[in-house]
Amino acid sequence: MISITEIAPYIYRISTYDPKIDMQFIQFLVKDEEPLLFHTGLKGMFPLVYDAVAKIIDPSQIRWISFSHFEADECGSLSFDRVSDIYDTTRGLPPGISEQITDFIINLVSPTAETKFYETGIGTGRIAVPIAKRGYSYTGVDISEKMLAELHQKLEGVSHQLTAIKGDATSIPFADNSFDVALTVHVFHLVSAWKQALAEIRRVLKPGGIYLYTHGNMNFSKVNEDVNQGRFDFQQRWQDIIASYDYPLPGYGATEEEVLGELREQGADLETVVAAKWQSELTVGKLLEYYRNKVYRNTWHIPDDIFARAIQDLQDWALQNYGSLDYDLSSESKFKIVVVRNWA
Repeated sequence: MISITEIAPYIYRISTYDPKIDMQFIQFLVKDEEPLLFHTGLKGMFPLVYDAVAKIIDPSQIRWISFSHFEADECGSLSFDRVSDIYDTTRGLPPGISEQITDFIINLVSPTAETKFYETGIGTGRIAVPIAKRGYSYTGVDISEKMLAELHQKLEGVSHQLTAIKGDATSIPFADNSFDVALTVHVFHLVSAWKQALAEIRRVLKPGGIYLYTHGNMNFSKVNEDVNQGRFDFQQRWQDIIASYDYPLPGYGATEEEVLGELREQGADLETVVAAKWQSELTVGKLLEYYRNKVYRNTWHIPDDIFARAIQDLQDWALQNYGSLDYDLSSESKFKIVVVRNWA
């Protein structure tokens, strides 16, 4: 589905919506003496974009095609390059919790000196580095060069068997049956081709291998034991605000229910365990600061001028709804793991 809007004289916004992945892509066409098309969308969308341009001008008249940048989110996944330097600060684990999770994983899978770990979306190595520091072989891929740079910096001067490379989750550059344990932590909600990424993990996992899956709750759609009402209302209000400016939250990947359903259909045995619990301290003011600083991916797709207005709307609503920026949104956090067996 495509919509065309003349947002300024001779400047057109082309909004291309793909219902298969619930994602909207934006292109701009500048109609002048040398017409310019700003962004083209994914390769599979070229015919749609071509037809949209044809409704404005003859596509053969285009003289310039421009890209402000090129990242993996234009390829169907989402790169965290832009927040790599603050990722651990804003999404890191509290002191002691990382070691607690590491202990839990080690006790769960009972690795030997020959055990090989693998992780899709290894990022800054929140999970990988503590395991690798204990001497185990660990391999991972990530689409973000800057996240990987943060990981490698943590390993400077440390003896380890960790290999982390830039790679595509949907085309892992390793042979079949290469690893004993595979992990994904807060990844599949960011990957549009998540079924292919899941199939790749199954391919490289040895027969009888264990897959540890953790989804995360950033895309919560209802209040539950992991999401309190205040935090839920805040995110829902943000989504309503950006939708009112015609910039709804893009859909990227899967829900937790979709991934677990796929695993069950493939005959896997699933067991949910809690590796760690801790109290996450948060106020309305702190959460508003995170949004203002574009810490979360649901702020990244909005132009600066629209974003400034949207943030002001959010602050006005927050003060009215909560009464104070000091309103407490703290809650108990859990690191939940779905242990997948009899799958590889």
